[in-house]
Amino acid sequence: MGNIINVDKLSEEVGKRVSWYVYELYKIHTDNLLSVILYGSAVDADFDIKWSNINIVLVFKNIGAGTLQKSLHIIDKGRKKKIIAPLFFTHQHIKTSSDTFPMEFLEIKDKHLLLYGEDAFGQLEVDGKNLRLECEQQIKSMLIKLRQSYLEVGLARKGLEKMLHESFRSLMPILRTILRLKSEDIPQTKEELIEKSSSIVSFRKDIFLALLKDKQGDEKIGGKEAISFFDDYLIELAKIAQYVDGI
Repeated sequence: MGNIINVDKLSEEVGKRVSWYVYELYKIHTDNLLSVILYGSAVDADFDIKWSNINIVLVFKNIGAGTLQKSLHIIDKGRKKKIIAPLFFTHQHIKTSSDTFPMEFLEIKDKHLLLYGEDAFGQLEVDGKNLRLECEQQIKSMLIKLRQSYLEVGLARKGLEKMLHESFRSLMPILRTILRLKSEDIPQTKEELIEKSSSIVSFRKDIFLALLKDKQGDEKIGGKEAISFFDDYLIELAKIAQYVDGI
């Protein structure tokens, strides 16, 4: 196979995991595998091997049921090493889908590392109108889903903090997209991202910084009961939604 590249740019632990993964994938897919691309938190300053997952895109010449089936065992082993099931694409699928997944594709383009083959995202172009529309859809959907999720867990209360943390992870790409739409540079850390976004959108940064720092799992965030914090969080998300609607 061709050389696995850029591993020296990763931590030793992540480098060992992805090198093994790429090699095993190539053994079962050989010439059908065109690219292996690492993206997300594994290539930024916030990565923590204890808490963060390793995200990978695989690009193939052709993808059928057999391609997926042959991958099952290696992907199952990878999950034990915190490598979540990768995204499977062909070049044609990427080329024709930037209007459908502009946020997701720009997240990969702006924060990725080529490990093998050709860089399928390096020259990707995204229409700003599509990007703004998906950003609005994502933040408004988040509000709807949070209200619905609370109705499911609210009486039990336990689990509300987990729900907030999951929502927070989904919010980070939205904040980065707002900065892209405003032609602003994207900060490297989540804390810097919250600080910069709050100066543009005018939301309460303390709410999001408290979620970022909280890993207690005790149904309290920033010293508040989770339900009280949830109320504040919804108010600030609504401000973000209103701002995106006006871009």
